[in-house]
Formats: sequence, C-alpha cells, structure tokens
Amino acid sequence: MRVLFICTKNAIRSPMAEALGKAWAQETPSDLTFASAGIEAAEIDGFAWAVMTEIGLDLGQHNPQNVEDLDAQAPDLVITLSEAAHRSYVKAFDAIEHWDIPDPSLSVGNREQRLEAYRYVRNLLQAKINERFAT
Repeated sequence: MRVLFICTKNAIRSPMAEALGKAWAQETPSDLTFASAGIEAAEIDGFAWAVMTEIGLDLGQHNPQNVEDLDAQAPDLVITLSEAAHRSYVKAFDAIEHWDIPDPSLSVGNREQRLEAYRYVRNLLQAKINERFAT
C-alpha cells in the first residue's frame, strides 16, 4: 500500500511523517511505502531536520515537492497533516484521512522551547503511525 502524507509546504510535518513511516516499515515487515508532498514545496525546516537527527533519521536527502510533482502512480491512502492540505485535497483522493498535527513553526520562545515544539510533533507523528499501521 502506498501512503502519501501531505502538509502545507512539505518542509516540516510531511517529511517528518515520511521518514518516520519509512523507518517503521523497515522495522515492521509490511508492504507499506511512504512518500510526502505539500501544497507548495519549500526547503526543509532546520528545526525539523535537527529533531529527526536526534533519533537517527536524516532529512538531508529530502527533496521537497508539491502534489503536482508526484509521479502518476496514485497513493492508496492520503493522510493530510494540515487543515490547508485537507481542504485542498479532500475531494481529490478516494482514501483520505486527516490527522490534526500542529505546525511547530508557529511556536515561540528560545531555541530549546522551539525544539520542544518540534519534538512534540515528531513524537505525535510517531505515535499516530504506530497506531494507524500496527498489524
């Protein structure tokens, strides 16, 4: 099954979810493949990269893309991670779910406080992936 995570810019939530999904699929025998895209494509967020590196996942090779950049092979399941993505694509795909994931880039405070917001999102995504795809 092909799973596509979509957020607003493919810079924070969806690349984090893609990397976490791929790591989960390597640890758990499954036929799942994971990809990500955004309404727009923007460079990977530095805080997202940092909190993923903390758990041994590298977003350095992530190539930001928008949904229109995807290959012709349609996903079996789309999971939107932002309200904007859900509104934009709710009718475009047959199988779609929405996970209400906060945007950590809206967090305020010093560097450590902002990193904590990104860690929260990372951990929330990991828990949702574990719960959703557990066999």
